[in-house]
Amino acid sequence: MNIGNAFTYFFKDNNWIKKLLIGGALLLPVEIGNVLNQTLQSVKSSPTAMQDMGLVIIAAFIFAITGVITSLFVTGYFAVNTNLRIYKKDAILPEWSNWKNLFLSGFKVFGGSFLYGVLYTILLLISFIILGGLTGALAGKNAAFLILTVLSVILFFITLLFASAATIAFLTNLKFSSFFNFKLISTIVKKNTVKYIIFLASSAVLYGLAGLLGFLLLKTIVLAIFIPFINMYICFVISEI
Repeated sequence: MNIGNAFTYFFKDNNWIKKLLIGGALLLPVEIGNVLNQTLQSVKSSPTAMQDMGLVIIAAFIFAITGVITSLFVTGYFAVNTNLRIYKKDAILPEWSNWKNLFLSGFKVFGGSFLYGVLYTILLLISFIILGGLTGALAGKNAAFLILTVLSVILFFITLLFASAATIAFLTNLKFSSFFNFKLISTIVKKNTVKYIIFLASSAVLYGLAGLLGFLLLKTIVLAIFIPFINMYICFVISEI
């Protein structure tokens, strides 16, 4: 694992700027939707102003839906690039081609993440039901609420860790079934425990910095246009980590 190389490996691809711009352009609807949503949030306290926001509301909805669809292509590109780099470390970035495969790969990532989110929700509901029945034995609702809060946080991180490992398993072969191939997931984590921890920590830091930078740029509205291209750069980096 060469984290330093992750920030520069794609420079050897003569078309890396073009590929980054394509990815950023596909993420642009997401940021336009965010800007429109921020505009709505700033005037929602004024009923009079909201009456004039009909077109903005419609536009925000359209860009939100469009952003979800185009993001699947970018997610698929990330999956394909990561899979390529697992087996060919010296490979250049994949082309923006075979759009059907990119969309399906992105949809698989979304589907796997969604199902793990459902699992987390189910576990949380079960915990809520159990603790709800024990409220009387826990010296009041405050104690039950505190326990539920702590338990929800613990369950969240356990689910996040497992879902991340499942995603890595998927990226090794791009098969949806790998999200639930617990033997493969266990093998990957056991054989690459240190790398897995470094990957999670690095990803958290990168996404955190990107989120902070995006938040600051979004405040300027005009500079928000750079956010999707920064996010695409982060995708390039994480694919190598």
